[in-house]
Amino acid sequence: MKKLLLLLLLTRVAATVPGNPGVFPPEGAVLLLQESSQVTLRWKLPRGAFTAELWSQGSKLMETTLTEPGWTVPVQKGQSYGWILRNSSGIYQQGRFGVAGEMSFTANGRDGTAGRPGPAGGNGQPGTNGGQLEAELQRDEAGMHLRIRSRGQVLHYLFVDPGVKFAITARGGSGGNGADGDDFRGYRAALGHDGGAAGWGGSIKVTTYNAPWRQYLDIDVTPGTPGSGGKGGKYYVLDNQTATAPDGKEGKKGQGGRVDTRLTAAPQAPG
Repeated sequence: MKKLLLLLLLTRVAATVPGNPGVFPPEGAVLLLQESSQVTLRWKLPRGAFTAELWSQGSKLMETTLTEPGWTVPVQKGQSYGWILRNSSGIYQQGRFGVAGEMSFTANGRDGTAGRPGPAGGNGQPGTNGGQLEAELQRDEAGMHLRIRSRGQVLHYLFVDPGVKFAITARGGSGGNGADGDDFRGYRAALGHDGGAAGWGGSIKVTTYNAPWRQYLDIDVTPGTPGSGGKGGKYYVLDNQTATAPDGKEGKKGQGGRVDTRLTAAPQAPG
């Protein structure tokens, strides 16, 4: 029961301690680490004795008595963590963060399925278009933040190691290949089927505050590949003569997506 209550506290931390000012890593951020395998947690603490705990997957990994307002802990890529500070009165502060497993976010279109072979064979299906999303780069005392908004969700990343580049892709899906024609079932059955159309590249809106976005982001909004037409099959022209039916047509090509950028001054702090 005690562990369950602790997990509930960790998952509701944003509501109990909004923003955790003066804390590193920032609440809920996913850290972008290139080489590092450890992170130093930092707090602005009043006088007094504190103990710190590090949690992951419902289990306490480490515990220490703080002698300074920082604690270096080992981390692994692709993992989520929670921390708790305690003093003589109980839980003083808590938060959570993650470490990215991949330096990328994808909103690619789906590939079309190939046409089914056989008498009921058909054309390849079209690929779908790449997604529409927004990316915002903004720096503060913690470092450079990247927030991605896509399909109603907001993902918060933080660049920690120098030289890290984050890839955002919204490529179009490729069209499926058309089915080959059937042999010796008549002319119509021998016709090759058309390939599916390629999906278009997506749309990405990038907003930066006094930061060159190409220093941090690699963006790909290329279209998909059209599906190939199926090969024509053979059919009888006369009793002892055969011919080959026409191949199917390649699918329609897609168009590249759009990257709209807006460079603006950093927002002013409230007075």
